[in-house]
Amino acid sequence: MSGIRFFLESAKLAWSKHFFKRIAEWMVDLVIVFVGVYAAFVLNAYESSREQSDRRKQLLRWLDDYCGESAANLQNEQTLIEEALTDFNRRLYKGEMPELAYININSSYDSTFSLSFFQAGAGELLAVGTLRQLRAVDKDSKLAAEDIKHFQELTTSVLVPQLNHERTFFYDPSSRQLLPQYAWYPTAFQDMVDYCNKIRPEIDELRKRINEERKRNR
Repeated sequence: MSGIRFFLESAKLAWSKHFFKRIAEWMVDLVIVFVGVYAAFVLNAYESSREQSDRRKQLLRWLDDYCGESAANLQNEQTLIEEALTDFNRRLYKGEMPELAYININSSYDSTFSLSFFQAGAGELLAVGTLRQLRAVDKDSKLAAEDIKHFQELTTSVLVPQLNHERTFFYDPSSRQLLPQYAWYPTAFQDMVDYCNKIRPEIDELRKRINEERKRNR
């Protein structure tokens, strides 16, 4: 009996050792799998973060270049308008009845830029304040572009057909001031100058926010 009991105890002990060995092997395998999955997750998160960072840099550089170009074009447009307006008003106040001329002013506003920018992922990658300022600039630039377009259409339809007349055709001879139907001419110029003066600080503010984001993204 003692021999049988010894055999059974030995078998039980051997089985227990085998069982715990298997448990240990399973645990090791489990740890290896966990570490592998976690490492893949960390690597994927790192690569995703780096891709987002690179994409954010590209978007900010793209936006800053666009703002720089827009600011330069706006300055050129404003200079052209102000020169024409200053000369016209100077002569008008002197009673010289200055001639009304067709001046071709083209807005630099790109109606597709904002849409393309957001389609490129700007809404998910840039700060809310930057996006809000971008929308403000886009909105006012669009209004300015519409005013410039209206001015061009008005000039083409009302002024151009009459340019074959003498300058006195557009003025009240007694007051030497523009007739009511042509009083919009200097006013339209001034409206466009006012829009330029409004948009330029908004572009400057947008570029400030862009630079702040670029510093944080380094």
